[in-house]
Amino acid sequence: MAQFNLACELTKLIRHFFPDLLPLLKQLPDPRHQSYITYPGVILLMTRILSSLFYISSMRKTSEEFNSEIIIRNIWTLCAEEPVVDELPYWETINRYLERLEPEKLQDVINCLCRRLLRSRAFEDMRIRGKYWQVIIDGTQLCSSRRELDGKSLHRTHNRGTEKECQENYYYVLEAKLALHPQILISIQTEFVDNEKVKEMEKQDCERKACWRLMEKLKKAFPRLPICLCGDSLYACEGFFERCKEKNWRYILRYKEGSIPTIGGEYRKVKEMEKNYQERETETGKE
Repeated sequence: MAQFNLACELTKLIRHFFPDLLPLLKQLPDPRHQSYITYPGVILLMTRILSSLFYISSMRKTSEEFNSEIIIRNIWTLCAEEPVVDELPYWETINRYLERLEPEKLQDVINCLCRRLLRSRAFEDMRIRGKYWQVIIDGTQLCSSRRELDGKSLHRTHNRGTEKECQENYYYVLEAKLALHPQILISIQTEFVDNEKVKEMEKQDCERKACWRLMEKLKKAFPRLPICLCGDSLYACEGFFERCKEKNWRYILRYKEGSIPTIGGEYRKVKEMEKNYQERETETGKE
């Protein structure tokens, strides 16, 4: 009964907030040979989406967790598809499909859904000063392994110069997350941090370059969206300020001591001036 109720609530949410989701997924070009497919693309994608919604840690575990008659029937019904088999696709089938699907096409789906949410005006109270949408730049490590991943992966060395020295290979991405509620952040753009010339991760240099690429993607996808970009002190540099000005964006950065010494010095001077002014006002009041 609990699974049935959950499926009903999920269907209601999709129909209310994202009525275009299923049509958009079904319109995606299918890279597979149509003579040899069993599952429609929407079934593969929805299985993967539900896996993330329910915080299932791996695709292999998804195949195990979703292996029930009720769940299988609910997913086919949710996708408005007539079941052709009495099981869901195995995780390897989903991975092979995703490997061949163009990431840009999936990003277009995300952009369409995001625009619909913004047009619904359901989250207007989250605008900064009643105008700007808060977009947070957030770095995330997606995968980590001691084995070589591919040419785009980064690596760092642990315990250098000791018997325990080892190399960690990983992917690191920057995400632009739209803040719609204190507990609702939506990733609307993603950019891989790339360090082709120097394989050892140089955070300040390559993460900033990834941020510039991410900003261009964001502006192209949402050219008229009034944005207030938020990030940490890593982006407190002239390049970031100039790009925000060009795009007519506002920004809020967390300041870290030493990131821009001139700003730190100016802030301390202003605080000292304010303190002196308050002391003079107090003395004047006593007189």
